[in-house]
Amino acid sequence: MINTRCFDRSSSPFIQPARSPAPLLARSLGVALFCAGFGTLIFNATAAAAQETTAPTAEAPANPAATAADNFIFYVHTGNFPLAVEEAKKLLESQPREFVEALEAVSSRGPARTLDPFEFMLSLQNNDQLKDVAPQLLQKYNDGLLTRKEDPAWIRQNIERLDKGDRALRNGVSRLRDSGELAVPIMLGYLQDQNNKSLWWPIEQALVAMGRDVVNPLVAATEVKNPAVRTVVLRVLGESGVPDVIPYVARVALDSSTGVAEREAANDALRRLGAKADAATLAQQWYDLSEKFYYGKSAITSRGAMSHVWFVNDSNIADKPVSPEIFHDVMAMRAAEYALLQDGSRGDAVSLWLASNYKREAEMPATGSDGTYGPEKPDAHAYGAQAGVAYLSQVLTRTLRDNDGPVSVRAIDSLYDIVGQSNLSDVSAPLTRALQSTDKIVRFKAASAYAQSLPQKGFTGQEQVIASLVEAIAQTGKPGVLVLASSQDDLNKILATLKGTNYGAAGGITVESALVGVSAMPSVDVLLVGPNVSATDRNRLMAASGDSIRMRRTVKVVVGDDQVEADLSRDPLALVVRTLGDEKNMGNLFDAARGRAGGVAVTPEQATQFALRATDLLERLAISKTPVFDLQPARQALLGALDDQRPEIVKGVAGVLGHLNSKEVQTTLLAKASDANGPEDIRIALFKSLATNAKFFNNQLDDGQADTLRKDSETEVKIPVRAAASEAYGALNLPADQVKQVILDQSKR
Repeated sequence: MINTRCFDRSSSPFIQPARSPAPLLARSLGVALFCAGFGTLIFNATAAAAQETTAPTAEAPANPAATAADNFIFYVHTGNFPLAVEEAKKLLESQPREFVEALEAVSSRGPARTLDPFEFMLSLQNNDQLKDVAPQLLQKYNDGLLTRKEDPAWIRQNIERLDKGDRALRNGVSRLRDSGELAVPIMLGYLQDQNNKSLWWPIEQALVAMGRDVVNPLVAATEVKNPAVRTVVLRVLGESGVPDVIPYVARVALDSSTGVAEREAANDALRRLGAKADAATLAQQWYDLSEKFYYGKSAITSRGAMSHVWFVNDSNIADKPVSPEIFHDVMAMRAAEYALLQDGSRGDAVSLWLASNYKREAEMPATGSDGTYGPEKPDAHAYGAQAGVAYLSQVLTRTLRDNDGPVSVRAIDSLYDIVGQSNLSDVSAPLTRALQSTDKIVRFKAASAYAQSLPQKGFTGQEQVIASLVEAIAQTGKPGVLVLASSQDDLNKILATLKGTNYGAAGGITVESALVGVSAMPSVDVLLVGPNVSATDRNRLMAASGDSIRMRRTVKVVVGDDQVEADLSRDPLALVVRTLGDEKNMGNLFDAARGRAGGVAVTPEQATQFALRATDLLERLAISKTPVFDLQPARQALLGALDDQRPEIVKGVAGVLGHLNSKEVQTTLLAKASDANGPEDIRIALFKSLATNAKFFNNQLDDGQADTLRKDSETEVKIPVRAAASEAYGALNLPADQVKQVILDQSKR
């Protein structure tokens, strides 16, 4: 707390009743000294300055922030705290950097130039009369310092104060710590300058004091060519206490080109870290570090709005900024590269590099950037496809184990382009596990990869391929809720409310009736257990969901009390609520709950893409007549998909049905195609599919149905539709007594 007795109002020449609140610091302060510690300042001013009033001087502040700072400091020094508060409020209106620069500008003028803004801000914190503004002033001052932490001139200023005594060293380290990694290349630059030898030891001490915040650039600096700099870097890393730096230090110790002093520093650093240089294990150390980075567990980090990946640049280091979300992925790739440089036979390092690259793409924000990955480099898919099935199999095994859907999907996409009958066995194990994934996109992609490879040998779980492709066709991108209610009234109310949300819904008042709705829903994203449902029924439904691939990781929203919450406390996918609320609350509740399940949501656009690929693959499977896959179990689902609201899906499904041997297929295709109210393009596709089916499997229509088709081929007013109907009629290969009617009918027109 400022000792106001240092400003005795009865004797101070600064306290004048008629004095105007003009900027006075530059004109009136002669010398500023501390009375005691941070808290007490004694100011001596000249008599002439004390008698001066408001006449402006050449050194008066030139902007509002500086004026407010000048006035504020003066009023604090003279003990006029009410006016000091008013000026403080004006000063706080400035931007953080402008705030700092204003304080520095006014405190550096005058003969003594001894007022330190930071110490001045500290000295105000215990002043009762400034208690409302003093914390704000200190916070803004600190914020202002941070705004220029990346300014090289500011960093140099703080480096150059390191040898000016203990207090200067402490303050310098504190501010360099704010600058963090960005201070390191400048500090290393000073270590190469013979004119700054007095700073070398303080800089080394500062790097040690800055701790883990500067380990990231320092491990890159182990590759600089300057022996003196590298020796300092190795000593600092030895003091860091971070085991993850060991392979970087060991590489220097094992390098035959390393100088004696550097090798000694490297070995000493390793001893401090509890390790030793061993060429036989260095590749494994790099691999282990790469895995640490991959899983975000490395102590080597980079903080800030952008992260920094450091590279050797001539005799120093330079950074390439990357989005923080992908920093560990990029570093995992680099560590895997080092492992391969040490031991080129490490296939596991290849697959880890591929996985890290996929992960880098998956975790890149929409507006993110990667300064290490230029546009000349291909995407991760290209590297994965080029690497081959064996390495991609390892990637997929890892990502499935991690339940990392987005990375699994990318690996499977690469497999899709290169897997076939000759190499399918190398990846069948993880692909089969992918078919059982709780992430629907992973299932769809795995089924697609299996289907396009046209396998000739059966495998465990092969029936899941067709089931997943059919499920993909049903996807619309609209999430679904399966409801279990305690009464029909409750069920009706919940379903009515859900109509106002983005969720489809089905359900029942018993577990059995509720589960019937699963087959009718394109997607089950939420299990909703309504109020007053018994614990027995609730648990039965949850058990049933756990047995279903489609619902294994479906979130559960349960309406219940404290006891219900206690019962379900160990289920990370269960959310207990006291009430459901209106449609808006319910929609928001389900959106939040789905976030617990992880995975990637399917958008309407993606759903359509999946469905189109599925229909194309199913048609290819039907044409190929592969002995592995039987499409007949999917017939009912495909016939139901003819009612899809997306025309392109209906056309695709019709193409598949054209290759299924079934009377029901021909009958349904004819009924849909003959509907005069149907869209023209869809009717044409359906008639052509009927023609294809008849070509392969002969006529399976009864006489009445065949006659309906004949009439369509003769009387349909839309010529393209009539032509398609005629094609279908001809493909039936009917006997002459039926075909003759076409000839007779035309003679009547």
